[in-house]
Amino acid sequence: PADQTYVGSLLLYKGTDSILYVYGRIKADDFVSYRAITFWTSCDDNATEIASSIFSGEDEEPRVHLDPDQETVRQCSLLHDVDRDFCDDLNTIDNKENAGAVVIHQNEMSNST
Repeated sequence: PADQTYVGSLLLYKGTDSILYVYGRIKADDFVSYRAITFWTSCDDNATEIASSIFSGEDEEPRVHLDPDQETVRQCSLLHDVDRDFCDDLNTIDNKENAGAVVIHQNEMSNST
């Protein structure tokens, strides 16, 4: 049986200054225009959200494409004003370290679970 807890996978590319490019393949259970993505200090209950903002506007929202398998979507997002310490951690991360945790939300709202 397939892993019922699998949500998807994300790739991050750290651009200049505090810009992050996020590409992901995400399960398309309840296909929405896009899913909010937030970053947190850890997976612990006392974790805090890492500051970032999504570009908004008609031509700047995340791009989403439903895959031919009808089970996954590809989403490309561009974030700005990403926390400077988080960006520094991403610049120096080693392959066995982590810089934080990622939450892929159910819809466009970053307060959805």
